[in-house]
Amino acid sequence: MLTALEEDRIQKGDVFVIRYEGPKGGPGMPEMLTPTSAIMGAGLGNDVALMTDGRFSGGSHGFIIGHVVPRGAGGWTDRFG
Repeated sequence: MLTALEEDRIQKGDVFVIRYEGPKGGPGMPEMLTPTSAIMGAGLGNDVALMTDGRFSGGSHGFIIGHVVPRGAGGWTDRFG
């Protein structure tokens, strides 16, 4: 994603999906401030969305959808989606 931003390959209306950063994927469920900061720094905060199973802090802003994790990741038997 950062490379795509640096190369100006991102267009308004794009949606980034960052996977495997949630409770079962990434070590320690990393915070997603770097991707959101990069999107905002590129001036695309109102035009590009980010969806992830990673975690957000109060410093993240923009069009973001986080903590997207199937219930099955927590050991439950039912799943959504």
